[in-house]
Amino acid sequence: MLLHRKGFSFDPNAQDTNRKTRGHGRGECGEKSEDMHFNCIKCLRPVGEGNRIGGEPSACLHQPHDKLFKLAFGDRPTAISLFRTFLPEKFTRHLDWRTAALQPGSYVDREFKAMHSDILYRVKSHDSEALLYILFEHQTTEDPWLALRLLSYQVRIWNDYRKAQPHARVLPIVIPLVLAQTRRNWTSSTRFSSLFPTGKDGQSDHAACIPDFTFQLIQLATLPFDQIVGTPLGVAVLRVMKAARMNALLSEQVWDIAVLENLTLDEYEVIVRYILGTDLDRNAVKNKIASLSSERLRTKAMSVADQLRLEGKQEGEQIGVLVGSIQTLQRVLGKPVTSVDVLLKRSVDQLRRQHALLQRQLR
Repeated sequence: MLLHRKGFSFDPNAQDTNRKTRGHGRGECGEKSEDMHFNCIKCLRPVGEGNRIGGEPSACLHQPHDKLFKLAFGDRPTAISLFRTFLPEKFTRHLDWRTAALQPGSYVDREFKAMHSDILYRVKSHDSEALLYILFEHQTTEDPWLALRLLSYQVRIWNDYRKAQPHARVLPIVIPLVLAQTRRNWTSSTRFSSLFPTGKDGQSDHAACIPDFTFQLIQLATLPFDQIVGTPLGVAVLRVMKAARMNALLSEQVWDIAVLENLTLDEYEVIVRYILGTDLDRNAVKNKIASLSSERLRTKAMSVADQLRLEGKQEGEQIGVLVGSIQTLQRVLGKPVTSVDVLLKRSVDQLRRQHALLQRQLR
């Protein structure tokens, strides 16, 4: 299913949405929700018909990185802890964290959906309000043009705000925080104006024409495991994200019982699914799970592994049926027949969409 983002309402009465459903529509679990149940194991999937950006459909957000990110930072206490830890105190000292509210929406360009995830919170201050924007970069290399894309995302946020608040005379501050999962240390400037040429004295004659801002950067590659702080959920997820780039998903830091025991079983299941979905040695994973000192965590991990094996078998059967049916429909319609090798590289959702299109053409 596709994610339908309706844009931000900037509701001044918005409350904490942690572990609750929002709006309308239904998730995988059958409960009502506007766009997604961020903390529901059945619904760490989007629902709806398209992405809010220009009303265009978006790619399915079934990326494992995206699910992990949304699980952690769709959780209000975890997001607040991240903001208070990594944002400068001068940015946050006047914010009333009791008013922090997760806003529905995504502003990432469609072409970057597979590499980026984003979440926005609205927080009141003593005399205004601020919008705290988290962009998760789950690509292996840094993007020197990231500041330019961030500017475009901020403009979209402000345009939505103006539509929702037509009588407003000032704009809210947008504070961008980038969580980078790159393999190496980030070397590009975090300041937007650095994208423009400067004179010999380091100044530009056109400085008054250049918009400027600085984004805050969290580099997981250079952040030691023991310096990752926050809620148990935030610590567990950031450790997994860091370890994924280090090929260290079976490390003691990731499987720290003291941290994992403080998660709900649903939260733990998403993390285990993420780890088991990577290219790890099967026997090494089995031994790691068997070595867990917590019977509760060990039993749950074994159950998830069994579920994944069953789901993999069922998905393989679905793919086989779809591939055969697609080729049959192509022959009936007189179209070139796509080879099995090419079709097997596509996801189940892509095959379903292609199959549905061919069926419509047959009618």
